[in-house]
Parts: sequence; structure tokens; C-alpha cells
Amino acid sequence: MLDWIRQAQESKVQQLVKMAATIMAHRTGILAWYDCHISTGKVEGINNKIKVMKRTAYGFRDEHYFKLRL
Repeated sequence: MLDWIRQAQESKVQQLVKMAATIMAHRTGILAWYDCHISTGKVEGINNKIKVMKRTAYGFRDEHYFKLRL
């Protein structure tokens, strides 16, 4: 990974340099995946479903019904 980042930075191609900087900024998080395979995908999915319900319930006055749907 570090070899690719070095080559990207030396290439002087703006998109590659920016991508290399992004990868370096998130390097510890990316490499942590290989130590501990934990994903927040399920939590993000639940949060997304709640947001969709909130959008579809916009304008309803019964907050109790919304809590029941959750």
C-alpha cells in the first residue's frame, strides 16, 4: 500500500495525489479492518430506515404513532 501511495504522490496527477492523501488519512481505520472484522453496516441500515420513516411521516401530528412504527 505504501508503495502505491509513494508512486501516486510522485506521479503529480492531481486525482492520484488527492486519493493517496485520503488513503493516508484513513490508513489506521483501513488497516484495522484486517485486525478486527467489525462493520457498522447493520446500524447504518437501521438508521437509514428510521430516516425514511421520518420522511414519509412528515406532516403527521401523532408522535405516538411514529414511536410505535419505530
